[in-house]
Amino acid sequence: MEDFDSDTGAEVKTSKYNSAVAQLQRMDKIFEAMHKEVRNGNFFQWNINLDRLWMELVGDLDGDSKEEKDLSIINTEIVALNPLAHASMGTFNKKPPEHTLKMGKQYQLLMKKEKLLRQLQNKLGKGTAWSDPFEDDF
Repeated sequence: MEDFDSDTGAEVKTSKYNSAVAQLQRMDKIFEAMHKEVRNGNFFQWNINLDRLWMELVGDLDGDSKEEKDLSIINTEIVALNPLAHASMGTFNKKPPEHTLKMGKQYQLLMKKEKLLRQLQNKLGKGTAWSDPFEDDF
């Protein structure tokens, strides 16, 4: 017998193999690598890692989601500021003022992108652990 969603009437398909744990492990490794790149000021790799997180999460969204539209806007703004900065760019003692301004804008956009993805991760139940009143606290 096939299962159907009581709200939408759509057929509910269940995979024989649940890869949720593997996905969470991949996302954890991406976050770990991303923290290193952010600390090193490597905005290019930070952005690549954020895109990889997006690809882990997007499969759980339906069609054109609000998050997909918001991410598209952020990505357009990031691309307009290319190339993405790296802390080592510029002169040894002082970076040109335009580099510093551009780097600040990129940093803010990448933080906005990361915030969106972290909120999506929580929304999809793959982020912050929520307490369950039916579970024992051991």
